[in-house]
Amino acid sequence: MALRIINQLRRSPYLLSLLLFLVSLILIAYFQPAYFRPLNLVNNLRSILPLVFVTIAQTIIVISGGIDLSLGSLLTLASVTTVQVFSMLHSSLIGWAAIPAGLGVAILAGAINGYAIAFLRLQPIVATFATSFLWSGIALWVLPVAGGSVPDVLSGMVRYKFAVPFGAATILFAILVWTLFNRLRICRYIYAVGGNPSSAHLSGIPVAAVKFTAYVLAGAISGIAAVLLVADIGTGDPLIGRRTHYSRWWRSSSEAPNFPEDKVESLDRYLVFCRSYS
Repeated sequence: MALRIINQLRRSPYLLSLLLFLVSLILIAYFQPAYFRPLNLVNNLRSILPLVFVTIAQTIIVISGGIDLSLGSLLTLASVTTVQVFSMLHSSLIGWAAIPAGLGVAILAGAINGYAIAFLRLQPIVATFATSFLWSGIALWVLPVAGGSVPDVLSGMVRYKFAVPFGAATILFAILVWTLFNRLRICRYIYAVGGNPSSAHLSGIPVAAVKFTAYVLAGAISGIAAVLLVADIGTGDPLIGRRTHYSRWWRSSSEAPNFPEDKVESLDRYLVFCRSYS
């Protein structure tokens, strides 16, 4: 019986994650019953949306065989850009250019990461660790101290109270988009490149272009996360992504290695120390 369960987990690695998730829910329900009150659930779903989208971005990169340690800094840069443009352009119409500006910055940053890795052939962990400093520095230059604001309309959009809360509706929409994305040729190419780049190349798949596309997509999704973040908190903070978990790479996909928790936390502390964060 035990051997059958182990074999099933090997064939479907996501089952272990699902089991741990259910166990976590049971423990939360036991120790914090108020957590599942409707109002708390609505607020929690809205608050985790940026993390959900950044995790999706990291998952795409992991599937392609890479890693991006700069997504936290990229998220910060896109968010402060959005807030700063909103603050500078007070017009109700022109000010909404802040959202395309934030998305554009995130896509450009993702493209730079992708170019360095796919075409310059730098190691992903080295290249993105280096660019994380770059994005953090630019974020501090754009917004030296926390501040700024976003329109009340934008904040109100993520807090609407219709039949389905905004957080739940957004997650369901993301699941739908992911399902459709899995049917696209580019998604199959990303899986092929991540599985075996040499075989993918021999099959006629443009490996470098596919890797580049994966990082651009990750940048775009991180830009969406940045917009959701500023809409939720209503302001900008150049340090908000400083402790975004680098260890998310180990958890972002069932295809990533199953490192022990103490090893993951040790890696996280080491990287935080390297970046001089207390």
